[in-house]
Amino acid sequence: MSQKKYFPHIDGLRGIAVLLVLLFHLDNSFFKGGYIGVDVFFVISGYLISTILINKIDSNTFSFKDFYLRRMKRLMPAMLFVVVLTMIMGYFIFPLHLLEKSLKSATASILSFSNIFFFNESGYFDSGAHLKPLLHTWSLSVEEQFYLIWPFLLFFTLKIKKNIYRILVLTAIGIISLIYCEYYLTINSSAAFFLTPFRVFEFLMGTLLFWVKKFEFKLFVKEILSFISIVGLIFLSYFYNNNVDFPGVNALLPCLFSAILIHNTGQSKYVSLIYNNQLIRWFGKISYSLYLIHWPFIVFYKFLYAPELDLIDQSILFIASTFIGFLIYKFVETPFRETKKNSKNSKTIIYIVATIAMILTVNLLILKFGSLIFNTKNTTNYSLKQIEEGKQLRFKFCNEPFLNDIALEKTNHKEQVLILGDSHAPDALNFLKLAYPNYDFRMLTEGGCPPMIKSDLGLIDNHPVEIKNNCYALMDKIITLDLSGYEYIVINVMFDWYKPDNLVNYIKELKKKTDAQIIVFGNYIILNDDLVNHPNLAKSLTNDDVKSLALFENELKLKSKGLYRYISKKDLLCKNSSNNIKDCVIFTAQNAPMTYDSNHLSFEFTEIISDSLLAKKINVFN
Repeated sequence: MSQKKYFPHIDGLRGIAVLLVLLFHLDNSFFKGGYIGVDVFFVISGYLISTILINKIDSNTFSFKDFYLRRMKRLMPAMLFVVVLTMIMGYFIFPLHLLEKSLKSATASILSFSNIFFFNESGYFDSGAHLKPLLHTWSLSVEEQFYLIWPFLLFFTLKIKKNIYRILVLTAIGIISLIYCEYYLTINSSAAFFLTPFRVFEFLMGTLLFWVKKFEFKLFVKEILSFISIVGLIFLSYFYNNNVDFPGVNALLPCLFSAILIHNTGQSKYVSLIYNNQLIRWFGKISYSLYLIHWPFIVFYKFLYAPELDLIDQSILFIASTFIGFLIYKFVETPFRETKKNSKNSKTIIYIVATIAMILTVNLLILKFGSLIFNTKNTTNYSLKQIEEGKQLRFKFCNEPFLNDIALEKTNHKEQVLILGDSHAPDALNFLKLAYPNYDFRMLTEGGCPPMIKSDLGLIDNHPVEIKNNCYALMDKIITLDLSGYEYIVINVMFDWYKPDNLVNYIKELKKKTDAQIIVFGNYIILNDDLVNHPNLAKSLTNDDVKSLALFENELKLKSKGLYRYISKKDLLCKNSSNNIKDCVIFTAQNAPMTYDSNHLSFEFTEIISDSLLAKKINVFN
């Protein structure tokens, strides 16, 4: 089987894969599971790369140097072009901190570890995917890492002479990868999604096709299997969604369907009309460039114009991405891929190395001197460093975020205060500690875990498994806690899926154990997106940007009688208890924001709450 042999039906399969991903990223409601297109690409890569390697190794013509140079020529020029274009667009469109984040991800992308970069970013306060224009390069890094290690593993596996033993060894590796992937979905789903070892089984399903393809099926069998596979991919792209545990076992079907379609060498008469026609094959040919460019376009378009894409937006982005993807394929990807002479190879390598050096230099300069370049002092354009420092400052009084049991330094004051809550509990600690520095405070908190009775724990069923486990442990600790020493118990949570009835259920149980006065603080402003990500935020923040203001306030006030004392943050911070965000405090006098994300109050802002409590003579601990 020649290395240069062209498989038209595989381009057809690539076309289907890239269209599934594109429609998924365009928020098309019919393709909520279109992310399986990436898994189709992994199977294709496993088959094609392994076919090249096995033929070369078995014929003693394989060269590690030639293999890696070919991969570099195939992948890097278009990648570097899109990364540079993304950096330029980000410079003119993004605020400083988002530009800095994009530059960091650009470095990770060109050095082939963006999957690790985005895995490390996938935390509780991480901004959404819609603000990461190079997020999609995680899958390319997975492929590149696979290309890095696979020739060595395959080289030693092929020392085994009998094909049956080769197949058994590779199958065993794939099964181990799948088992660990499924296991990690229960303890760290981000690792299972982003990291290469948990995706190896998908590539290996393509690799094993090298031997399976020697078994030919009758044409009508191929027709039936191909039809089932095409329908299956479309069905899964509709049936799957973001709530499906993925990859793991749920990735097996799309990978199996992809393998069946690769096995069918394009001989099917009727199914070929669906996925092996000129139009779909054309999308397959430009699929790499289209995949590279479509996501940055979507991110910048959403940021500037339409966070929620309607049909017109989707159509504009589909056409624009396809057109620009074709141009990149035509004028960047193809010319570099087709260079053959050594002199042109040398020029290609020089271009790649020079571009990487340029990207890294520009990134370093902006990351080092961005605050000076953009003059962020006394403005609402914050640097990444300022935002990271602002987020950490929230935990000034407890040293570390989300320690679920924090006992602060003891004072000589007789009053003991216990603070309960989710990730908003530190906000209460901050403004209470500032207003009442002589009180003794202890805090029990866990992100995403407001205080609940056992029958309400179903509220967190959709939480990541790590948060669920931490929450169960915290609730057990609170149940067994000796409350006899506390005069006051303060509850500060974000009300949303956690509702006043859940709070009341908990407080009724709490009152069976303590006579302490219970104080509940209400929500302040919850935004649709991170405040610091808002374009022109100082001028144009409106009620449209607000998800909720003092949510459930009236209900919380009504339910408080005889159970708890309710204190409204809106009453403290908005003029005349206004429901208009323009009448509420958003920035401090020094331009520190209310929040560095969408809802957790900055430390600087809790100073305003503390001052307001004292100025309005609201004695929390009366």
